[in-house]
Amino acid sequence: MKKYLFIILGIALAIVSCKKDSDNNPQPIDNWVGSYDGLVNVKGTITSEPISFISDTLFDKTIDVPMTVRKLSSQRALVTMKYGLVPIPFNAVINGNTANLDDYELIPTIDIPIVVGGMVCNINGIKFSKIVLNYDNGVVTGSGKAVVTAESTFLGGLAKVNLTLDLTPNFIKK
Repeated sequence: MKKYLFIILGIALAIVSCKKDSDNNPQPIDNWVGSYDGLVNVKGTITSEPISFISDTLFDKTIDVPMTVRKLSSQRALVTMKYGLVPIPFNAVINGNTANLDDYELIPTIDIPIVVGGMVCNINGIKFSKIVLNYDNGVVTGSGKAVVTAESTFLGGLAKVNLTLDLTPNFIKK
Protein backbone atom coordinates (compact mmCIF):
# COMPACT_ATOMS: atom_id res chain seq x y z
CA MET A 1 0.00 0.00 0.00
CA LYS A 2 2.88 2.36 0.85
CA LYS A 3 4.35 1.66 -2.57
CA TYR A 4 1.15 2.89 -4.32
CA LEU A 5 1.01 5.95 -2.07
CA PHE A 6 4.56 6.93 -3.09
CA ILE A 7 3.71 6.44 -6.78
CA ILE A 8 0.58 8.63 -6.48
CA LEU A 9 2.54 11.32 -4.58
CA GLY A 10 5.29 11.18 -7.23
CA ILE A 11 2.79 11.67 -10.06
CA ALA A 12 1.10 14.55 -8.20
CA LEU A 13 4.48 16.24 -7.63
CA ALA A 14 5.39 15.86 -11.32
CA ILE A 15 2.08 17.43 -12.39
CA VAL A 16 2.54 20.37 -9.97
CA SER A 17 6.13 20.99 -11.10
CA CYS A 18 5.12 20.89 -14.80
CA LYS A 19 2.34 23.40 -14.12
CA LYS A 20 4.82 25.76 -12.42
CA ASP A 21 7.13 25.63 -15.46
CA SER A 22 4.28 26.47 -17.87
CA ASP A 23 3.24 29.42 -15.65
CA ASN A 24 6.76 30.89 -15.88
CA ASN A 25 6.89 30.53 -19.68
CA PRO A 26 4.01 32.44 -21.31
CA GLN A 27 2.18 30.76 -24.15
CA PRO A 28 2.96 32.15 -27.64
CA ILE A 29 -0.53 33.71 -27.75
CA ASP A 30 0.49 35.99 -24.86
CA ASN A 31 3.04 37.68 -27.16
CA TRP A 32 0.16 38.77 -29.42
CA VAL A 33 -2.03 40.32 -26.70
CA GLY A 34 -2.15 44.13 -26.75
CA SER A 35 -2.78 47.20 -28.88
CA TYR A 36 -1.24 47.94 -32.27
CA ASP A 37 -0.94 50.88 -34.65
CA GLY A 38 -0.95 50.00 -38.29
CA LEU A 39 -1.71 50.43 -41.92
CA VAL A 40 -3.49 48.16 -44.34
CA ASN A 41 -2.62 48.45 -48.02
CA VAL A 42 -5.73 47.73 -50.08
CA LYS A 43 -5.37 46.88 -53.79
CA GLY A 44 -7.83 45.44 -56.23
CA THR A 45 -10.35 46.03 -58.95
CA ILE A 46 -13.70 47.77 -59.15
CA THR A 47 -16.69 46.74 -61.22
CA SER A 48 -20.14 48.32 -61.43
CA GLU A 49 -23.54 47.24 -62.67
CA PRO A 50 -25.93 47.61 -64.38
CA ILE A 51 -23.82 50.27 -66.15
CA SER A 52 -20.14 49.45 -66.41
CA PHE A 53 -18.92 52.99 -65.81
CA ILE A 54 -15.86 51.99 -63.74
CA SER A 55 -15.22 48.39 -64.79
CA ASP A 56 -11.81 46.95 -63.88
CA THR A 57 -10.51 50.25 -62.51
CA LEU A 58 -7.56 49.68 -60.18
CA PHE A 59 -8.21 50.52 -56.53
CA ASP A 60 -5.08 51.27 -54.48
CA LYS A 61 -5.27 52.86 -51.06
CA THR A 62 -3.55 52.68 -47.69
CA ILE A 63 -5.75 53.10 -44.62
CA ASP A 64 -4.84 53.70 -40.99
CA VAL A 65 -6.24 50.82 -38.92
CA PRO A 66 -5.58 50.29 -35.20
CA MET A 67 -5.81 46.71 -33.93
CA THR A 68 -6.22 45.02 -30.55
CA VAL A 69 -5.69 41.37 -29.67
CA ARG A 70 -7.43 39.87 -26.65
CA LYS A 71 -6.77 36.31 -25.48
CA LEU A 72 -9.83 34.05 -25.21
CA SER A 73 -8.08 30.72 -24.54
CA SER A 74 -4.68 29.09 -25.06
CA GLN A 75 -5.05 29.27 -28.86
CA ARG A 76 -8.11 31.48 -29.47
CA ALA A 77 -8.11 35.26 -29.56
CA LEU A 78 -10.39 38.13 -30.51
CA VAL A 79 -8.66 40.41 -33.04
CA THR A 80 -10.44 43.74 -33.48
CA MET A 81 -9.51 46.19 -36.23
CA LYS A 82 -11.12 49.62 -36.48
CA TYR A 83 -12.11 51.32 -39.73
CA GLY A 84 -12.83 54.88 -38.56
CA LEU A 85 -15.28 54.38 -35.70
CA VAL A 86 -16.45 50.96 -36.89
CA PRO A 87 -14.92 47.99 -35.00
CA ILE A 88 -14.42 44.84 -37.07
CA PRO A 89 -14.01 41.80 -34.76
CA PHE A 90 -12.41 38.56 -35.94
CA ASN A 91 -12.15 35.29 -34.06
CA ALA A 92 -8.65 33.94 -34.53
CA VAL A 93 -6.73 30.73 -33.98
CA ILE A 94 -3.15 31.51 -32.99
CA ASN A 95 -0.50 28.85 -33.37
CA GLY A 96 2.91 30.21 -32.36
CA ASN A 97 3.69 33.17 -34.61
CA THR A 98 0.78 32.65 -37.02
CA ALA A 99 -2.83 33.77 -36.58
CA ASN A 100 -5.60 32.57 -38.90
CA LEU A 101 -8.61 34.87 -38.71
CA ASP A 102 -12.08 33.42 -39.25
CA ASP A 103 -13.96 34.68 -42.31
CA TYR A 104 -16.23 37.57 -41.34
CA GLU A 105 -19.01 39.52 -43.02
CA LEU A 106 -19.62 43.11 -41.91
CA ILE A 107 -23.08 44.52 -42.63
CA PRO A 108 -22.96 48.16 -41.50
CA THR A 109 -25.87 49.49 -39.45
CA ILE A 110 -24.90 53.06 -40.31
CA ASP A 111 -23.96 54.66 -43.62
CA ILE A 112 -20.26 54.23 -44.31
CA PRO A 113 -19.31 56.32 -47.33
CA ILE A 114 -16.41 55.45 -49.63
CA VAL A 115 -15.21 57.34 -52.71
CA VAL A 116 -15.01 55.08 -55.77
CA GLY A 117 -14.18 56.41 -59.21
CA GLY A 118 -14.86 59.97 -58.04
CA MET A 119 -18.33 59.01 -56.74
CA VAL A 120 -19.44 58.69 -53.14
CA CYS A 121 -20.95 55.28 -52.43
CA ASN A 122 -22.40 53.80 -49.25
CA ILE A 123 -20.97 50.44 -48.24
CA ASN A 124 -23.60 47.67 -48.06
CA GLY A 125 -21.27 44.96 -46.83
CA ILE A 126 -17.71 43.68 -46.64
CA LYS A 127 -16.76 39.98 -46.73
CA PHE A 128 -13.31 39.29 -45.28
CA SER A 129 -11.60 35.96 -45.96
CA LYS A 130 -8.26 34.15 -45.86
CA ILE A 131 -6.65 36.63 -43.47
CA VAL A 132 -3.39 35.30 -42.06
CA LEU A 133 -1.21 37.37 -39.73
CA ASN A 134 2.40 36.70 -38.73
CA TYR A 135 3.99 37.97 -35.51
CA ASP A 136 7.69 38.81 -35.24
CA ASN A 137 8.94 40.67 -32.16
CA GLY A 138 6.05 43.16 -31.94
CA VAL A 139 5.56 43.54 -35.70
CA VAL A 140 2.54 41.91 -37.35
CA THR A 141 2.33 41.50 -41.12
CA GLY A 142 0.05 39.41 -43.27
CA SER A 143 -2.35 39.05 -46.14
CA GLY A 144 -6.03 38.56 -46.82
CA LYS A 145 -8.98 39.16 -49.12
CA ALA A 146 -12.06 41.35 -48.98
CA VAL A 147 -15.05 41.95 -51.24
CA VAL A 148 -16.84 45.27 -50.70
CA THR A 149 -20.33 45.88 -52.07
CA ALA A 150 -21.64 49.44 -52.26
CA GLU A 151 -24.36 51.49 -53.95
CA SER A 152 -24.47 54.96 -55.45
CA THR A 153 -26.90 57.02 -57.47
CA PHE A 154 -25.66 57.37 -61.04
CA LEU A 155 -27.55 59.21 -63.79
CA GLY A 156 -30.75 59.04 -61.74
CA GLY A 157 -30.49 55.29 -61.19
CA LEU A 158 -28.97 53.04 -58.59
CA ALA A 159 -25.54 51.64 -59.43
CA LYS A 160 -24.03 48.69 -57.59
CA VAL A 161 -20.29 48.78 -57.10
CA ASN A 162 -18.08 45.80 -56.20
CA LEU A 163 -14.49 46.05 -55.02
CA THR A 164 -12.43 42.84 -55.02
CA LEU A 165 -9.44 43.57 -52.81
CA ASP A 166 -6.13 42.12 -51.65
CA LEU A 167 -5.23 43.23 -48.11
CA THR A 168 -1.68 43.66 -46.83
CA PRO A 169 -1.70 44.63 -43.14
CA ASN A 170 1.34 45.90 -41.26
CA PHE A 171 1.04 46.60 -37.50
CA ILE A 172 3.45 47.64 -34.73
CA LYS A 173 2.73 46.89 -31.09
CA LYS A 174 2.28 49.97 -28.90
